[in-house]
Amino acid sequence: MLETFFEASFTLKRLRLGPSGRFIDGFAQYLKGKGYSWWTSRRYLRCAAHLGRFLETEARDLRTVDEAILVASRQHFPRCECPLANGGTTKDSALGARAFVEYLSGIGVATQAAERAGEDHEPAVVASFRHWLQQHKNAAESTQYHYCRSAAKLLAALGDDPSEYESAGLRSFILARARRSGPGATKTLITGVRTSLRLGRDPSAGSSRKR
Repeated sequence: MLETFFEASFTLKRLRLGPSGRFIDGFAQYLKGKGYSWWTSRRYLRCAAHLGRFLETEARDLRTVDEAILVASRQHFPRCECPLANGGTTKDSALGARAFVEYLSGIGVATQAAERAGEDHEPAVVASFRHWLQQHKNAAESTQYHYCRSAAKLLAALGDDPSEYESAGLRSFILARARRSGPGATKTLITGVRTSLRLGRDPSAGSSRKR
């Protein structure tokens, strides 16, 4: 399954080594099944491998991962100098690590994992939207935050499949929030919703090239 996202033999070997290695193919299948984009899945798989190596340095194993370890790893990733991190230190590394722990918890491995996803968790559609903003629009972190927040609210209100949204539902969603927000916040909401919906209808937004 890992070959869906990587083709270089040295990358495949590296990701399958270490504490996370025996779960990495299953995690790849999990990400695909959850609808994560190709690019987001690649980053999350690297983050999963990095989390395993971080746990090694902390003398912990995947069965004992809990909220405290996720917080410690989030603090570690930005300043990491691990020689085998190889991409597992991106801005959304904490999201990738948490998604991996959620997968491990679901298969009965991470028995001490936190029950709630917390604020680091975001739906697959939103994670892909965030990556699109980073890669194709070079959006500032503040812009990513506000646009992705708008997209998450839209999903919560209208469901996880944007292709099923109707104009009446979208109009009601916007109007309901406009009544509780100022002009600036409403404009940001509308722009974020419009951009996320446009991405959902544009299959050419991402690349399919492997490395």
